[in-house]
Amino acid sequence: MQAQPKIHAYYAQALDEFSVGDLSHTLHDLLRPPENMQRLDQGVDPAADDAATCPSR
Repeated sequence: MQAQPKIHAYYAQALDEFSVGDLSHTLHDLLRPPENMQRLDQGVDPAADDAATCPSR
């Protein structure tokens, strides 16, 4: 595929100044909405559980 190397280079440059910690926090934040939706579907209030999963917020 000819596009793949260009895509990889683009994202490598875009994320160049991000540390592993930055990427980890970003991934964590992107995963929170689907987790909250799943808890809501199960009848659990995500806000009540928020302190246990992310005490710094």
